[in-house]
Amino acid sequence: MSMPELARHLPQLDIRYMYRMSMSELARHSSKLDIRDIRPSSIFGFFAEYRCQSWLGFRLSSIFGTFAECRCQIWLDINPSSIIGTYAEYRVKALLDIRPSSIFRISFKFRCQRLLDIRSSTIFGSFAECRCQSWLDIHPSSIFGTFAECRCQSWFDIRPISIFGFLCRMSTSEMA
Repeated sequence: MSMPELARHLPQLDIRYMYRMSMSELARHSSKLDIRDIRPSSIFGFFAEYRCQSWLGFRLSSIFGTFAECRCQIWLDINPSSIIGTYAEYRVKALLDIRPSSIFRISFKFRCQRLLDIRSSTIFGSFAECRCQSWLDIHPSSIFGTFAECRCQSWFDIRPISIFGFLCRMSTSEMA
């Protein structure tokens, strides 16, 4: 994506090839996005740390890449943990959607106001630990996946115990 195209799409910014741009080039075209560090961490991933106040879409073109779309008002840190998984730790105040794009991808849709930590644990699953105050909806898309939907106001911990299931531990004050 060229810099004029990038500028034209702000504040709905879709970062596809950010690692090919210099930080100075990006800074000249971005008034709503304070990007501190974006660099490729491997052939399949990248590291990004930034502060944004508008919609931001991240898409990796690799078959092992990830997709993240969010509206956040504080720090968001995404680190691929391997060529087939990602690590995301952030604070958000609106909807955040993260989908690993591998053949065994899992979709996380939730609205939270506390720290959320997502780590891929194996090629078949992921680890999610969060404190949320609204809907949490997890739909693995693989044939061996699991489904979890809840409304919780305290810690929610999901760990795959095998490629056929998962362990779910939570303490909630409201379920819908």
